[in-house]
Amino acid sequence: MRLQKNKCRDYLAMSTNSKLNENRWNRNYEDVLAYMSEHCCDINGIPDDALNRSGKNLKRWIYEMTKSLEGRSRYTLSEQQIQLLDQIGIRDFMSASMQDWFAHFGDLLAFYHSNHHVHIPEDALCSDGNSLRTWLKAQRRRYRQRKLPQKCIDAFMENGIMEALESPLDIAMQHMEEYYQAHGNVDFPLDYVCPDGYQLGIWLRSFRDRYLKEKNQTPYPKEVIDRLNEMGVIWNKPDMIWQQNFDQCKEYLDTHEGYRIPIDLLTQSGTYLQSWIKNNRKKYVSGKLSPEKRRLLESIQIMDITFYDPSTETWQQKFEQCKAYLDAHEGYRIPNSLTSDNGTNLRLWLIRCRNQYQNGLLPKDSMCLLDSIHIMDITFYDPNVETWQQKFEQCKAYLDAHESDRIPNGLTSDSGTNLHLWLIRCKEQYLNGKLSKEKMRLLDSIRIMDITFYDSDADVWRQKFNQIKSYLDTHGGNWLPIDLQAEDGTYFRSWIKYSRRRYADGKLTPEKRQLLESIHIMDITFRGTKDEIWYENFEQCKAFLDAHGGYWLPAAMQSKSGTSLRFWIEGNRKNYVNGKLTEERMKLLESIHIMEIRFYGARDEKWRRIFDQCKAYLDTHEGHRIPNHLQAEDGTDLRNWIYHNRKNIYRRSACGVSGDTSGIHLHYGYYLSE
Repeated sequence: MRLQKNKCRDYLAMSTNSKLNENRWNRNYEDVLAYMSEHCCDINGIPDDALNRSGKNLKRWIYEMTKSLEGRSRYTLSEQQIQLLDQIGIRDFMSASMQDWFAHFGDLLAFYHSNHHVHIPEDALCSDGNSLRTWLKAQRRRYRQRKLPQKCIDAFMENGIMEALESPLDIAMQHMEEYYQAHGNVDFPLDYVCPDGYQLGIWLRSFRDRYLKEKNQTPYPKEVIDRLNEMGVIWNKPDMIWQQNFDQCKEYLDTHEGYRIPIDLLTQSGTYLQSWIKNNRKKYVSGKLSPEKRRLLESIQIMDITFYDPSTETWQQKFEQCKAYLDAHEGYRIPNSLTSDNGTNLRLWLIRCRNQYQNGLLPKDSMCLLDSIHIMDITFYDPNVETWQQKFEQCKAYLDAHESDRIPNGLTSDSGTNLHLWLIRCKEQYLNGKLSKEKMRLLDSIRIMDITFYDSDADVWRQKFNQIKSYLDTHGGNWLPIDLQAEDGTYFRSWIKYSRRRYADGKLTPEKRQLLESIHIMDITFRGTKDEIWYENFEQCKAFLDAHGGYWLPAAMQSKSGTSLRFWIEGNRKNYVNGKLTEERMKLLESIHIMEIRFYGARDEKWRRIFDQCKAYLDTHEGHRIPNHLQAEDGTDLRNWIYHNRKNIYRRSACGVSGDTSGIHLHYGYYLSE
């Protein structure tokens, strides 16, 4: 007998007939029995580090015996040895890995009892945090490879979940067979779920997608594909449904005149044919259809198909009733309450048609019909109240009779409509451009934007005149602030403009004409905040020039508002040259010779002071002689100053005439030449 020295065979002695050495076996058995008696535990209570008399691991010997009993070992046991092992409960022995296995199996049983199926989702976890679905896949693989212990298989069989070890494909095919036997087909929706919770619709969709994607190298057995074909599985279902809908649409158009389809017509798949046509129109326009589908849609002229509601009258019938009304009545006005034969409000129908006309959502023939009745010019009115034209005529009559652009708030029309509120609404519509051209022309004729309102019938004209005269007398001049308002909140600007027109047209009484002439109504101007600043700057410049003589200003001089007068003058020069000023302002600037004004800085002021001292000396002493030692107040030698400026005059004799400003100021030559 040849002994092997492998560590895994330390507990066993090999004989020629592959049987265990009985003496060694008996010693190991006795050691296990003694340990169990000494520690009062069963076979599973023996720790992993328990040793026999020879120092070998008892747990490993027990594990080898378990494998021998299950037939997974090359060694065999005698009947007597098997009986002895059964006495110590060898068949109940579980290793650490087996204990983990039964813990996972317990998690599987808990899932089965709560859901009544073993179709494990991806997010299901075991008690130790591992994936329950991955564990079950491993058991299926071991079962197919015949590596799953019989004890584990018995656990599946005893709990009635043997189908959990079957492959997913076998489970799915089993459900497919059950559905086919019950219904005779497999035409179920994509979200179909079997009574046991198996999501058969989702499985078939994923199976179909993978089959179409890997058709030439499909991983599925040929017999499975053949069986599904026998059941009538449709591999490309969207194309089949599309073709069915097209055939139904073509059949309806062929059997009915025109290209009109009822909105409630359903396809075989349960969807509305109207929705299918609209969806394919979009895809046809955006180029998202195959050439074959585009050819089929063109054959039925899909862009010309229209829809109608069979429960109501047709579009054509409503159009004919509108046209008949317009032909029988002059103009393009339809009452709000006009209805069709079956009670449809034609006003709302026309408004909807107008919107569809503007957005191009109607067929060409319908748009031509709407053009024939001038759809965009049609208006609506309430026959129970007076028309817009009647209200306008009453407002115009009042304005002409009172020679004013003011209407009392309580003025009403013949039917009791408040014309004050009506005019305010017309103003808003006028500004927003929501009126027809004819109405805007009529409102312009009464100067709608200048019309104001008041609460009493007193002589407000005289009150406004007195307020204007009082302002002019108090402030002087002949101008008014542009935002100046009367006591009733109206602007004087509007009142003066209206009075000017009436004055020019000769529509005022002699008394009013005389009063307006007393305040020079035609010469009154208006100034805003910017205008007031402009005139203040002008007056300041003019006052300085009058006080100092000449046409020069300090470069650092500022206005009362804190702005630089130099920048103000330069800006007005540009506007003067470009003709961007009013005639009044241009005349004012010409009065101060705006183009000749120059500026000087600190050095110029010093020069001017020295010049004034020199001139004062010459005026008080006869002749043109100055002592050599004469000095200015700041200590400047006047002799050297005169000599320096005389040299500049000879060098640039034409600087005061030609307007050359490079280096020498114009007023230098002017003063020295004197």
